[in-house]
Amino acid sequence: MTTDTSEKTILRIKPQDVPQYSKKDLAYQQMDERLKDLISYEPSIDAFANAIQERKKKPVDRKLLISQIHGIYEKRSLTPSQLSNLSALNEEDTFTLVTAHQPSLLTGPLYYIYKICSVIKSCHLLSDAYPDQHFVPIFISGSEDHDFEEINHCNIFNKRIEWNENAGGAVGRMPIEKLDDVVNQFSEILGSSEHASQIRNILYEALNGSTIYKHFNFNIVNELFANFGLLVVDMDRKEFKAAFSDHIIEEIIKRPSENLVLKTQQILEERGISNQAHPRDINFFYLKDNFRTRITYENGRYQLVDTEISFSEAEIKEEIHNHPERFSPNVIMRPIYQESILPNLAYIGGGGEIAYWLERKSQFEHFNVPFPILMRRNSALLVDKSSQKLLRKLDMDIPSFFPHVDDIINHYIKRESEINIDLGRHKGELSQLFTGISKEAEVIDPTISKWIQAERVKQLKVIDQIESRLKRTIKQQEEVTINQIRKLKDKLFPGNGLQERQDNFFQYAVNQGSYNLIQDLIEEFRPFTPEFLVMYL
Repeated sequence: MTTDTSEKTILRIKPQDVPQYSKKDLAYQQMDERLKDLISYEPSIDAFANAIQERKKKPVDRKLLISQIHGIYEKRSLTPSQLSNLSALNEEDTFTLVTAHQPSLLTGPLYYIYKICSVIKSCHLLSDAYPDQHFVPIFISGSEDHDFEEINHCNIFNKRIEWNENAGGAVGRMPIEKLDDVVNQFSEILGSSEHASQIRNILYEALNGSTIYKHFNFNIVNELFANFGLLVVDMDRKEFKAAFSDHIIEEIIKRPSENLVLKTQQILEERGISNQAHPRDINFFYLKDNFRTRITYENGRYQLVDTEISFSEAEIKEEIHNHPERFSPNVIMRPIYQESILPNLAYIGGGGEIAYWLERKSQFEHFNVPFPILMRRNSALLVDKSSQKLLRKLDMDIPSFFPHVDDIINHYIKRESEINIDLGRHKGELSQLFTGISKEAEVIDPTISKWIQAERVKQLKVIDQIESRLKRTIKQQEEVTINQIRKLKDKLFPGNGLQERQDNFFQYAVNQGSYNLIQDLIEEFRPFTPEFLVMYL
């Protein structure tokens, strides 16, 4: 653990000291040897030199990309940094770094914001390291996804805000009539501070400038990050799909991805690493405004699941040619899609995302698409002033709150109690006493030793009971403090998990200011250094 001596206290903790990380996540952060043949390059700044040369060998249609981004921003003003990045995409020495996420309600959990901050900071660091190249941060909003229950809520100050709607089809295309009530409810919780008013303005302006949900989500993200040059890209566009249509046909007609991914998953299983994503025979959905359904191959025809619609091979090829926008990639084909359109060098994601990208290298090779460098986004814990005050009162630090709450309490009680409630030494002494008695007794009666050992076990249990009773007594005496520890643990690590997977960004921005907090995160993040950041606000 290291500490920065800046105005804000910063702790940088090694990943292996964060028990909330999964084994797979840790394996990648520590560059486990079992994973190295499944990636293109290790996620280091130096590795980008080779990645740049490899990417140049497989150019993309930059005119298409620029024209479509202009279309996405058609009714919005681009900031100078966005205009600079968009113009730079014309040049062969300009590359993108990408992160992506479903359009979570009001930015959802904190890591949504952390992903974007990580990709922006990565571009800054690479620009310093490679001044002859230009690096553009891209955020892809997964507006085609149809899992409404994953995006329709957020949590702020222990309150769940939920958008109730009759969901159907792609979430990005959903109407937003009922979002007024959601934003009103969220705004009331924020309070009346200056920063709360700023957040309210962001949300209501985003709402007023939208007709469907993906526009609302886009407007929030763009407002927060436009000045950092971030370009938000919506892949749900006919022109992008048309450029990808050859791969759509190959996946649907020849169906290569399932076997390729399954083979890689088998390799991972043999190395003790479990699977992440479930490949299907066809990894595309059929998409219209009111539904998104799987495509399967049955009895020589291409069937839309839960409908009576099916296509022959010739018919589905014609459908792809005439309406490519109706074919929506699932999690297996989505990476191939975005990497085919963008001049991309790296994908920045969380542990779960990296895990399913690790299953994709052979699939990328099959489709002749460059496999990006996989970078683990930064993780962070934000500690507000009330939590800092309680930490000082308890004379405890953040690392002491990583374990299970019962272990934290026991450690605190042991530290604070004047009575030594660890009776292990006495148990050892008792065991030695009974061993001595047993040896002396064996001289008189060799059969008596078993009875003596049984008595030893009984007495050791008595000592355990005494120790437990002493601990309960002390816990009762420290009830107020113990309740404070429990509340603080749940605040910092909800459900013993990471705060970033539960709390909403605006919960902390309401005190710091949205733009200030984002600037601080970008400044402190180190995307090329595996670490867990603790920031005292």
